[in-house]
Amino acid sequence: DGNRQKSFKSINQAISIYKYKKDTAKIAKGYNNLANLYKNFGLFKESLKAYDSAIYFNTKVKSNQGLFNNYYNIGGIFLKQGDLDEALKNYNVAKEINQNLNDKGSRASVYSGFGLVYLEKGKFDSATVFLDKSLKIFKEVGRTRDAIAMANNLGDIARKKDNYLSSIRYFEEALESARAINNPRMEAVLLLNLANNYLELNDDEKALRSSSSYCVLVWYIPSL
Repeated sequence: DGNRQKSFKSINQAISIYKYKKDTAKIAKGYNNLANLYKNFGLFKESLKAYDSAIYFNTKVKSNQGLFNNYYNIGGIFLKQGDLDEALKNYNVAKEINQNLNDKGSRASVYSGFGLVYLEKGKFDSATVFLDKSLKIFKEVGRTRDAIAMANNLGDIARKKDNYLSSIRYFEEALESARAINNPRMEAVLLLNLANNYLELNDDEKALRSSSSYCVLVWYIPSL
């Protein structure tokens, strides 16, 4: 708790210095950093207020990248809070801003936001369209961790629709990538997902194989 307070104090002091120097761009970044810190600690009300301040100053300096980050992160907060319409509204603003940026990764992030909103709404077809777009771009730009997350979400949607073979293909693709970048935590999640799918298909041999691999992983990495 002491370190958290020090972090908040440090950022607020920096913002005060930037205001004294009238450095609008750095003020915007300071509020963005403050908002991110609040968000990381689950203080969403405070985070939204800080993002609003960041938007004000980013608008003054006409920072499209800053504004994109602000609206995208606000969308993520509303998604976590279950306010899906507000999340969608902010993701749409981020999408409009993204048209002025030459950044495929940011576009993929917006698509993933749309996909996750529609997933929460139970609109699986729409979710699949956006998550698939996001997956392809993340793979193209080399954001492997994000691509793994998208493939896992797509596998989950396919499983909800009882399309177990398609679900397995997504999970296996993601598992291969997780192993390639040495991400045991994601590997464990995917192994369990595969085991559950194989059980649904009555393929006890593959279910046991996936479960055994998961147990070995957890045995050697207790923090999982």
